[in-house]
Amino acid sequence: MKVLFVYIDLAAQKNRKGELVCSPGGWFQEGIASIATCLRQAGHEVALYHLVNPVERDRFVKAVRRHAPDIAGFSIGSAIFPMSSRYARWAKEAGVPLTIAGGVHAMMMPEQTLAGGFDIACLGEGERPMVELCDRLQRGEDITTIPSLHVKTDNGVVANPTGPLIEDLDKLPYPYFEMFDFRRLVSSETYTGLARVSRGCPYSCTYCCNRQIRALYPNPRSFARTRSPVGAIGYLKALRFAYPQMRYVNFMDDILHPDEAWLEEFVPMYKREIGLPFVAQHRPGLLTEHATSLLRDAGCYELHFGLESGNQEMRRKILKRGNISDKQIIEAFRLCKKYDIATGAYNMIGLPFETMSMALETIKLNAVVAPNRVFNPIFTPYPRTELHRVAVEAGLAAEEPDYETEVIVDNPGFRPKQVLFVRAYFKPFVDAYKLARRLPRLLGRPLEAVLDRVFLFPFLPYGLLTRVGEGWAQFQAGVKAFVRRRFPWLYLRLRQWLTGQRIARPTE
Repeated sequence: MKVLFVYIDLAAQKNRKGELVCSPGGWFQEGIASIATCLRQAGHEVALYHLVNPVERDRFVKAVRRHAPDIAGFSIGSAIFPMSSRYARWAKEAGVPLTIAGGVHAMMMPEQTLAGGFDIACLGEGERPMVELCDRLQRGEDITTIPSLHVKTDNGVVANPTGPLIEDLDKLPYPYFEMFDFRRLVSSETYTGLARVSRGCPYSCTYCCNRQIRALYPNPRSFARTRSPVGAIGYLKALRFAYPQMRYVNFMDDILHPDEAWLEEFVPMYKREIGLPFVAQHRPGLLTEHATSLLRDAGCYELHFGLESGNQEMRRKILKRGNISDKQIIEAFRLCKKYDIATGAYNMIGLPFETMSMALETIKLNAVVAPNRVFNPIFTPYPRTELHRVAVEAGLAAEEPDYETEVIVDNPGFRPKQVLFVRAYFKPFVDAYKLARRLPRLLGRPLEAVLDRVFLFPFLPYGLLTRVGEGWAQFQAGVKAFVRRRFPWLYLRLRQWLTGQRIARPTE
């Protein structure tokens, strides 16, 4: 069987005029590459149609017909579901017998997915069901009883229970990295390879879909899994073979790694057999000094943490981030500074029940921990997550939101125009409060009081200020993209200088 993976790798949002604006992508997709290598092992053909910009119908149909696949597979998220649905219908017009959708949106909203033009929705990991689907089609057998698949038939939808998780990731073949053209990936502009040596997350934050996805499986206790240290090294070797120009690694795992015994075994092998500087993610309250030391010894030059909100009650009661205190967050960043690891802080703006004062708490916490990089997207209540349900029940969001809009949650104390303003000026305010903290107390305290009054002043011209702030941010992003694309060596030097990163290879 011939399978064409249609990877819609772009962001789509409506601007102030209601026009849909698409931002190009260009990223490696682990799930597609993993399913593809399993299909190849089973004797099937695979191809990739990597869309980093939207295309018109005629061009799309022509490209699909050129591949002449038996199946078109899509990985879809909520934000691009309308576009994915349109492409699925065009794939049928191109003569593709079957279209199948996987990814988070298909798992959370299988009914909508099938009603949107897809023939099959895959709920759960796709390696086993995709191989079985292709095998049965090749043999001319019934495909409506395959675990994990919801199949649309003339008599309605056949919804099969989700098959078990793959508990031992070492039994999976390494992803088909060569499926992607690394020369055209955004990460390759900085010679960075994206890696993922684990699956799943042990936590159940309300804004995330992990809890709902974990509940799909008959073996949910095995949801958070990691390749063995030996298996992880083999994976990284396969990635380096496919992308020999790689000079840095970005571990996309939720946490690298919660088990210090795993790190103790992994680090010496990584230093000896891979030896590349890397960036990873961790969790405040979980990171210890020993783990920090191990990560730095292995070559970690940057760690990212989820702060999400500076208000502890918001984190504990609404986001259900556990009892992560401000003190634990500050300690995680202190450890990184002690071991000369740069930091990144993830924040969310416009959470349900959030106010301008609470957003200011988030800004101030960022100023205290002083991350080298700050990320501050607007909160999106993804379908069937607990926080989406809470927002709907409180009348703050629609049951079926338009995910192409920028602000979906409308809080009485934090209106959309204010959310957009905070997003545009989040980093400048963080920098201003950092400056106030560095000044002598007699100067810093008055400056902080002025900043408080400016930020909380209810009659600011939010629209005008937001347009100015967004224009400046877009200009900066454009310059950064140009330098990264045309002069990567200069970009890397500037990045190290501006963020204070000291990127070094693992210690001997």
